[in-house]
Amino acid sequence: PARVLAVLPFENLGGDANNAAFTAGIHDSLITRIAKIGGMTVISRTSVMAYEGARPNLKDVARALGVTHVVEGSVQRAGDRVQIQTQLIDAATDTHLWAETYDRTLEEGFATQNEIATAVARELAVRLSDQERAAFQSVPTKSAEAFEQYVLGHAAIIQSDYRRAITFLEAAGKLDPEFALAFAELSIAYTVRSDELGQENNDLRTAAR
Repeated sequence: PARVLAVLPFENLGGDANNAAFTAGIHDSLITRIAKIGGMTVISRTSVMAYEGARPNLKDVARALGVTHVVEGSVQRAGDRVQIQTQLIDAATDTHLWAETYDRTLEEGFATQNEIATAVARELAVRLSDQERAAFQSVPTKSAEAFEQYVLGHAAIIQSDYRRAITFLEAAGKLDPEFALAFAELSIAYTVRSDELGQENNDLRTAAR
């Protein structure tokens, strides 16, 4: 059967702007991780952002986006811990299929996202390939500080604020010099920021390489 998912914008339970950016980064990163599973189709972030801050009728969402299932959730930061609540819903019947609360440290951030993606696949009877299973057993960084800076930098990229993205992603790279994902997104930020300046910025373009 078709499994087409919409991961709706997560609710920010932290209250301030910094937590809102952190929540946005977690949400988009989770979309990317679930989309890596071959047995499912995931609607783009651009399409689901129309529902940010709203409590839509899920049957309407199913019709509008052409999805079979919806993932909803919330994020709350408390010091070096983050609580992510997620639930999987059959959009056509508005029936809850699965729900879980993850109360973890920041250094477990990527592992938690992998766990959520794997749980969604399991509940929808999607079998992971050996390559997908191996990918979900690895994490880009185990540094809590680097993870936090990366999430904020990723959020800045999706908000098209490349100046702030560079600041956060450079910090993530300094905290964990082996953090390849942070450096990959930093290269993107360097390139776009150079174009935004409207001139050939040798320093940024050299850094992007």
